[in-house]
Amino acid sequence: MKQWVTWHGFALNVTTDLTEFERIVPCGIAGVDMTSVERELGAESGAQSLMDESVAAVIRGFAQAFGAETILRDEIPGRAAQPLARG
Repeated sequence: MKQWVTWHGFALNVTTDLTEFERIVPCGIAGVDMTSVERELGAESGAQSLMDESVAAVIRGFAQAFGAETILRDEIPGRAAQPLARG
């Protein structure tokens, strides 16, 4: 908090252990259950696949929302391609 203004970032729970959220009131919203991509879609796809799909969806959403073009770097073995956004 700075000068009574809170600063928020962006977080996406993909394969997160959600038990710690039971101890807090996330974002000050009482009575809300936190969830994750894995919890909503099921774990059948596997953690890496869920992560790759989630990263790609966030990149597409960001590009669409901000009118950015995304360019993929060479893929890193076992990881999603790293995007470079140009506006």
